[in-house]
Amino acid sequence: MVPTKNGEARIGATIESLEQQTVVPARIIVICDNCTDNTEKVVGDYQRKYDNISLLVTQNNHHKKAGALNQAFRALMEEPPAMWRYAVMMDDDTVLDPGLIAAGLGTLADNENVGAVCSRAGVIFPKEKLTVFQKFLWHMQHIEYGLFFDSSRIQTLEHIKVVHGMAAMYSRAALEAVVAFREATWGVCAQVYCEGNITEDYELTITTRRAGFKVTMNPEMKAWTDVPLSFKKLWRQRIRWLLGGIDALCRHGMNNITYKEYFQHSLFIVFFAFTLYVLQWLVANAVGGGDWSWHPITFLIFGVIYFDQLYRAKYIQDRSLLESLLVVLFVPFALYHMLYQLEQLVAYMMFVKARILGEDVAW
Repeated sequence: MVPTKNGEARIGATIESLEQQTVVPARIIVICDNCTDNTEKVVGDYQRKYDNISLLVTQNNHHKKAGALNQAFRALMEEPPAMWRYAVMMDDDTVLDPGLIAAGLGTLADNENVGAVCSRAGVIFPKEKLTVFQKFLWHMQHIEYGLFFDSSRIQTLEHIKVVHGMAAMYSRAALEAVVAFREATWGVCAQVYCEGNITEDYELTITTRRAGFKVTMNPEMKAWTDVPLSFKKLWRQRIRWLLGGIDALCRHGMNNITYKEYFQHSLFIVFFAFTLYVLQWLVANAVGGGDWSWHPITFLIFGVIYFDQLYRAKYIQDRSLLESLLVVLFVPFALYHMLYQLEQLVAYMMFVKARILGEDVAW
């Protein structure tokens, strides 16, 4: 299932990566959502090339990706269980390793208690010529996807935070349990995805776990996606992720599934305070001519962070010599990570403002 909006330039590579799987999908459903370009025509060309592709054009969808996928699932859930047992949901700017579906099937078939499995998160290197700043953004995100996203999933496996939407496989049993949970808990009928949340993959992960299924990641499932190459697009993407994540947690509240997430948000306040302390110390010494001496505890904190970063660097896919150097130098990625802290703070402020004004969190 591939939802797309104005994806004429990228949908072809996505379809081809599905058709080249060692286990080819029985059906590939491209969901054309409010497209104003030639996406439908491009998909039509592929339908003449392959006989397992169908096109669904959404009707009156105002809920973006979540609404588009729900329109497809409403028809699929009416089909008998013999028609399908597993569904792969992926983004239209993602390409898959040929063995991804086979690896995902192996994970879900081996344990019926596991309801969802996702891939590693790789980054596509753009074909167009990049400016120095664009190259910097690309390398920082390539490092980030390995240091933060893949490393945390590989190290936690059956307790991963997000079954990311770029490439994920769910069992039908888990999706049916999600629909039943939404109806029993919130009185919402026929919704696999929460249409009121802007990070639909994170919210679905929480709901799947609350519905009684485990979620995991299979390191043998590899996928690569595009990343934003301008500051504006990167900022918008991360604010949307963070704002939607806060909203999802508040929707579900504190429970046996989400308590760790609440604890991590508390830790963010501690680390943000530490960052402010370091910045204040640097400015004070630069302006006032201080002795630049640090308390031993500060050295210890930096040491733990630094060596943890070096260790996690092994999870960066196809790591280049330049990226290894950036990790060793520490400062470039530390500055980039400070941007994440600022984004998190802005997301908190936007969420509080929306709650005070009685508005829905949207982007």
